[in-house]
Amino acid sequence: MKRYLIAFLLLGLTALARAQEPLSWQDCVQLAARGNPDLLSALYASESSRALYLKSFNGILPQVSLSNSYTNSKSASSGESKTWTAEGTASLDLIDLGQWASIQAASAGQRLGEANYRLAATNALLSLYRAFTSLRYAQDSIAVNTLIRDTWKVNSQNG
Repeated sequence: MKRYLIAFLLLGLTALARAQEPLSWQDCVQLAARGNPDLLSALYASESSRALYLKSFNGILPQVSLSNSYTNSKSASSGESKTWTAEGTASLDLIDLGQWASIQAASAGQRLGEANYRLAATNALLSLYRAFTSLRYAQDSIAVNTLIRDTWKVNSQNG
């Protein structure tokens, strides 16, 4: 049953290929790169792990906090009073081994995300190659069968 399904799909793909301009190998790779959900998912996961790696450095950077306030009040005895207040604090942890460990973990996560992306790209390329060669085989098989059929017709008419 599986063989019939594959043959049916290949014949359908061959008919579609004849209806349009044939795709080159480069065209197929570009289409797969833009539309393969596994590849796109791996790419987004890789970008996410890169962002988490960059975010992990926030723990070792200086921390700055700023605030301000303005008060405008009126009293019967003293008149109008305006007060401006501004505050600022800064801090820096000199040695926080937990933050350095977080950076190392995020770096490992980034490398894992990149490796998963390369794996997804390789798997997509392999699947595409198999499908492309199967289609080319089916197209060549149709051409050979057409040639054989035409030869039989000529032989039957001459015989």
